[in-house]
Amino acid sequence: CASSLMGMFGVVAVCIYLHAPWARAPMEAGQVWRGNVIWLLCGIGLLVVACFFYTVVTQWTRRLLWIRENVAPKSMGLTVEVIEGSPGAIEFYACLYPLEQSREVEEIGWRVKLWANPPDIMRYTSTKLPAKVQFDPDTATPAVVSFEHGILWSMAGSASVERVRAQSP
Repeated sequence: CASSLMGMFGVVAVCIYLHAPWARAPMEAGQVWRGNVIWLLCGIGLLVVACFFYTVVTQWTRRLLWIRENVAPKSMGLTVEVIEGSPGAIEFYACLYPLEQSREVEEIGWRVKLWANPPDIMRYTSTKLPAKVQFDPDTATPAVVSFEHGILWSMAGSASVERVRAQSP
């Protein structure tokens, strides 16, 4: 939505530069605004930033869908963790741990910051659930977590997934 709004403002700014009545500007103001280079520069800048944001957002979404369709899932355990920050800011994390733990080697789990949470995710916060986890082949980190009540998507960015000591199931 933000990139679409920025793109629309960019188009309006370019229209003001080219011909102010296209942007529904009053005739008196249109004579002052028309041909002012600042409108052209502002419009082009907003259009470039809007295209960049749109590309970044759609690229991560396409990557997650590709991982979901092409990578074999691994069975793991899942708990959902909720961290409440500033008023109204709630972050959700998927805590993943191996189902079969060996006593000889200390197992490593994952803590994944979630994006696009399924409805009623709060009711799964204290429950241990089986899940199928698909790892990103490039980074070897969890990207898509499927469990019986929906799909949990990993946030983009290097700080969204961290390795932690696995919890005992």
